[in-house]
Amino acid sequence: MSSTSAAASNAAPAKEVRYVTEVPSSLKQLARLVVRGFYSLEDALIIDMLVRNPCMKEDDMASCCGSRRSSSERASPRCAPTNSSRSG
Repeated sequence: MSSTSAAASNAAPAKEVRYVTEVPSSLKQLARLVVRGFYSLEDALIIDMLVRNPCMKEDDMASCCGSRRSSSERASPRCAPTNSSRSG
């Protein structure tokens, strides 16, 4: 038996990965404050809506923000990214 295979057999089992499925309220508040400080009112409204409801149709967001889009520009619902779908 080589030294590498002996070391592999004595290695501890891999740790189980646990994903968080809910964003902490303090992180939601931080996102709101940063957007309000550096972005437009419309952007802040969109973040507020996505914090409350992570998956919304663009039409619903547009109606709340007052912008109108033609029916050819309408798309499927947009969802806020979750922790597991973002990298880095």
